[in-house]
Amino acid sequence: MNTTEASTLIDNDLECRKQFFPLNNFDSVLKLFEFELDSFEIPNFTFLSLVLGFIEDIFTAKKSNTSRIHSDTWLRYLSGVKNTNFIKVHRVYSSVAQKCPNSSPQSSSKGEKESEIRFPAIEWSAVEELYNKFVNKIRTGFVNNNNERTATKEIIKKVSDIIWSTLTKNYYKDKPHLQTLYSYSTGNKLDCFGVAFTVVAACQILGFHDVSLALSEDHAWVIYGEEGNKLSAEVTWHGKGDEHKRGQPIDFSSKQWLYLNGHAVKCTPKMIVSALVYSINSTIDAKSESEELAVLQQKLLWLCYNRGHLQMYPMAVASLADLEEISSTPGASVTPLQLFFEAIEIAKTKYDDHHVYPYEYLAIYYFRNALYKDALTMLAKSAAVIAKYNCSRDDEEIFKYFVEASTNFITDIFDEMKEKISKSSDNCFYNLRDDARCLAELLAYYDGLCEWEEAAPNNVIDTRFAKSFTDCLSAFPETTRQSVDIEHSESYENCKRRKVSSNGDFECSVIKSEAITEPSLSKSENFPDEHSDKIRVTLRSYKMIAISGLLVSKKVNSSAIQLQLTAQSRTSVTKRRKIEI
Repeated sequence: MNTTEASTLIDNDLECRKQFFPLNNFDSVLKLFEFELDSFEIPNFTFLSLVLGFIEDIFTAKKSNTSRIHSDTWLRYLSGVKNTNFIKVHRVYSSVAQKCPNSSPQSSSKGEKESEIRFPAIEWSAVEELYNKFVNKIRTGFVNNNNERTATKEIIKKVSDIIWSTLTKNYYKDKPHLQTLYSYSTGNKLDCFGVAFTVVAACQILGFHDVSLALSEDHAWVIYGEEGNKLSAEVTWHGKGDEHKRGQPIDFSSKQWLYLNGHAVKCTPKMIVSALVYSINSTIDAKSESEELAVLQQKLLWLCYNRGHLQMYPMAVASLADLEEISSTPGASVTPLQLFFEAIEIAKTKYDDHHVYPYEYLAIYYFRNALYKDALTMLAKSAAVIAKYNCSRDDEEIFKYFVEASTNFITDIFDEMKEKISKSSDNCFYNLRDDARCLAELLAYYDGLCEWEEAAPNNVIDTRFAKSFTDCLSAFPETTRQSVDIEHSESYENCKRRKVSSNGDFECSVIKSEAITEPSLSKSENFPDEHSDKIRVTLRSYKMIAISGLLVSKKVNSSAIQLQLTAQSRTSVTKRRKIEI
């Protein structure tokens, strides 16, 4: 089939969708998506993206009559603040979450009312016009000289160049509502996810159905070629000097979190629809979001979940769990907590435990429900995952998350603990302070961050991290701190015996491996020491091992700890050199 025939087929198929128009309530949208997912092996990505873009624009326009959820009064809903429309999960931590743990939107009652939510009708002619505009742009801009039937590196480059050549010259970092073809067709603007999705949609129009979408936790690119031999291509880089990267294969050897070290979500056609649904952004302005859009996203995620299209998509499952916790669906087959655990299980079994955000989602769930010990455990696990990577300048978003978690989330727990202790001696916070396991989780969390830093060109642990750490450490009394048995990883001890720098300072030259970066707390049954009453934690990072004596001393020497944590890592240069070799 040549590209002209493929495009004609898509045009003919478009008519069968006309029956669902006008779209003026959620039921009509759900029926359209049901039809798309159930009737076609490969859904029409362009069409669905335009529809969701129309709806998102209706509910997030500043003059819209949409129900607004204020950021300060309903934090449970806004627990996920998306800095862009791409798949991100940065959280806002606040004591508001503890003050209203059972809060819910006043107008979000489940059942018939949600089905009856109406919006200004989206007419068939409006969607068809934008659809034909996009199709014509792709057809006229692309010439398949060799009549290839499957995509090549050159084809991906040509298609992405068509998209890039028509985008506005300004790149708006973290600007919402730029992920759909509606944004592209009406304003020539796209974000990272939007560019990758649009390239896939364009390739579908041209008949290259082997082209699909790959997603990390903060990035998107395309994969193409025969099954079992898929190749990757970068298409979403922004800014001058990066144009040459478009169409180039992804380099996984650098072990960057941005690319998940080869453990990205590789989408099937119907998973691409799930990714589109997940990318819905309900932000109206800095202080409010659209309740209706959140309801629609929840319904569409259930639609994908019940059809098995989220079985390889941990982030989408975790997002559904988040929405369910806020406003549960009557008769749902699983609870929010079960969904959170399912997301983690997918990440562990399908992606070798290389995804950070599923643990973050669950940590915040525990925090909102005042299960602080469990929240610390999940944070430690998220740090154990990030320790598998080498920090780079492209990891800005995950760095922001760990800054937020360290300086606000964890410190909020201990600040509340101090306040509660002053009011009552019989309180969960008092027990938390005396629990050596909680201290061990805290140490494991910072150990993971320090290990992540060891191959970084610059320090990860700055004064913000260091001060937060010593503040939290000081909250534990001497008896608790001395109830922790700190061990050093075998790799560290072997390294220490092999190499000592000329000035007497220890300098580790071991390259990170999966064995070294196995999560410190992944086997909780090994946590208690069988031969003593102490709780054992194994440290793997050079910095945390170097200050291990200070961690259990009678008094917390905050200045000494902060000084050593913020010192330039001496391991980075040697490690980077060996990695490059």
